[in-house]
Amino acid sequence: MWTVQYRRMTPEERQELQSLMKEARTSLCQPLGAVVGALVALAASLILTSDPRALLLTVLSGGLLGNAGAWVLVRRRNSSLRDALDRDLRTGKVEVYQVAPRDVVRVTCPGGSVAGYFAGMGGGTMMFIEPREWENPGEDDFERLFPCTWFSLARAPRSKVDLGFTCNGEHFPPLRDIPVASEEALQDWVEDGDVLWASLDVLERRLR
Repeated sequence: MWTVQYRRMTPEERQELQSLMKEARTSLCQPLGAVVGALVALAASLILTSDPRALLLTVLSGGLLGNAGAWVLVRRRNSSLRDALDRDLRTGKVEVYQVAPRDVVRVTCPGGSVAGYFAGMGGGTMMFIEPREWENPGEDDFERLFPCTWFSLARAPRSKVDLGFTCNGEHFPPLRDIPVASEEALQDWVEDGDVLWASLDVLERRLR
């Protein structure tokens, strides 16, 4: 069973989104792009020449191209995030899911760490939940609280920023674990709070 409701944004939630808006205007990815571009250019040029001047020119050119490429990618990504945050701030609404999950499976990485959970909500729907980190790690570890018989998830509708997660029911163990090749592969497919129309069997085949 699950419901979705909307409520007014609190001052604290508005401040959090405004802080994220400011952070989206800056990025540290461009220096990384310059380094990667320079290394790729150096590796390619070593095959063609050993002239130090030619190598230096190629490395500088690769660094500039890598920096420019990173700038374009970051600008597009941050522009999309800023637009979503701006719409959330203008509407002033928060999306709140109230969920009583039926079956919950845990997704694990090769090293044994938990990448997330799929909570069955009935009617052929599943919600993906990422593990949460509390202000005081170790005191209320997420694994000790979730899965639970009733939980709520509050987030900004457009940007999907997590604004609050609460376990309101009793803890119960996951139905089973599903291993994935890497956490990155999972993140490329599904995000925290996403609702999918799929059964557990279909999800397991997709993840494996």
